[in-house]
Amino acid sequence: MRSPTDLMLLHPDGTEDILVAGGRGAIADPYVSFDAHWVYYTYFHDVAKQGAGADVYKVNVKSRKIVRLTRQQWTPNTGVVDAKKMPARGVYNMHPCPLPGGRLVFISDRDGMKAPRGVQSALQLFVMDDPVGKAFQPDEQNVEKIGYLNVGQALHPVILKDGHIIFSSLELQGRHNAGWGIWSIHPDGTNWNPVVSGLGFGGAPIPFHFQTQLSDESIIVANYYIPAMGGFGMYFKQPASPPPGTPGFLPAKWQLDPKMAMMNSYFRMPFQPYGMEVLTRFTHNHDSPALRADPKDPTSPHTGWVTHPCGDPDNHLLTVWTGLLHQGRVLDNGYPAIDSGIYLIKNGKPFWEPGDMVLIKNDPNYNEQWPRPVVPYNRIYGIDEPVQLAPVRNDGKLSKHLPEGTPFALVGSSSLYKRESFPLGTVPKGSVTSVGLPYAAFPTREHRTNWDGQGADSGLYSNSEIHAIRILAMEPASLSVSGKFANPANERLRILGEFPVRHFHQSPDRKGGVHQPQRPRRQPRHQLPRQNPSRRRLDLPNA
Repeated sequence: MRSPTDLMLLHPDGTEDILVAGGRGAIADPYVSFDAHWVYYTYFHDVAKQGAGADVYKVNVKSRKIVRLTRQQWTPNTGVVDAKKMPARGVYNMHPCPLPGGRLVFISDRDGMKAPRGVQSALQLFVMDDPVGKAFQPDEQNVEKIGYLNVGQALHPVILKDGHIIFSSLELQGRHNAGWGIWSIHPDGTNWNPVVSGLGFGGAPIPFHFQTQLSDESIIVANYYIPAMGGFGMYFKQPASPPPGTPGFLPAKWQLDPKMAMMNSYFRMPFQPYGMEVLTRFTHNHDSPALRADPKDPTSPHTGWVTHPCGDPDNHLLTVWTGLLHQGRVLDNGYPAIDSGIYLIKNGKPFWEPGDMVLIKNDPNYNEQWPRPVVPYNRIYGIDEPVQLAPVRNDGKLSKHLPEGTPFALVGSSSLYKRESFPLGTVPKGSVTSVGLPYAAFPTREHRTNWDGQGADSGLYSNSEIHAIRILAMEPASLSVSGKFANPANERLRILGEFPVRHFHQSPDRKGGVHQPQRPRRQPRHQLPRQNPSRRRLDLPNA
């Protein structure tokens, strides 16, 4: 935060009150409780002091009572570092979101983890008790980390109507550029799934960042280019889930889709989510000028950009808009500072004219941001609160090999051949495996299609060469030991295990009596394997 901010309450008659004064600090990420009696928020303690930290609070709309929910305390891995020797800076507890059942999800760097590169701290998802309807306890209650896979950073969790949490995720593992995607997770830390992938075409991925849900359950995600845009960009819209039996993503090879039109071009993306379309078509997601307000007048201002979306009653969408701008980028030097305001996008439908938005509040003396409707959850989504998903706990009864409390997961595919992992590859007719130009699997400084773009294959191989699956876990390192892991991406990798996925024929060994696996003959690399899926099935061992 660069300047102090206050939390304001705007009344229907246009008058306003200060809910919480920022003072030396700044307020961000407000989130209204399901009954609309409270507003949760992040408070940055001192914007003039580097590393002053932040904490999660809530304020009662009627009484103005303020409750502090998190504390400035490090909780590192004490097997690696002494908690008393953590950095002499504040902890960042941020982005609160209420959960059904009296819990709260937020993000924090309290465990003192370092992302592999690009950012200082790994921000991870945590849940805790919310002291609603009970005596306030001065200490945090039942804090539990659920974001163990947040290797980079997680930001802005949002609870969906069906009980899933969606959040922005910094994807920088093994990559040259830092892309942001949108992921979903259950409140107990299970069922990680991609919502929008943070992929590009070998250049700088354009981040998907800031998300919300409309009354019709559609998801809105913002998309913007990081340099010089100050978090402003455009919006995409997509269903919360595809119809039953329908894949959640289009093929890895980008499609020319008229619904993805913005300005005078089409946005292309690998694995485009089902039903995705551009909502704000008058602008785009790059750090170059948007459309002119008058296309016939080269001196007319540009149409600007949007940010901070939030679902509103009757399927409307609240947003922040820069207004018309003469500069080509939000943070260009030599121009007046932008004067952003709060606007309403009607009915959640795509539109071409910024004039179709309804002005809610724009005081020329301030930049309004983070709009939130202070109404009960039922007024927007038709139910009192999101679905409360039952936690998945291992009680030790599933298997004798999994004692109570042992982590477990099932991750996999029905076929190792049915994949689109080849960079910029396509699946030929009659096949199930994508293929492409050989050089795409070998990155260069200019072209990194196998990491930043579609696919992750880092070499050439045929299906007949698939022998085993090795499971790797990537973990952020504690600050005290970060940088001490030697590999090209500075990543901390742990090999959890490996298991074969091909049954070999048996034959006696040369000494007789003992049977050894006989490996299948390897096909020459210039030959393609047979394309009949029924002849290419892998027999997986029972687990």
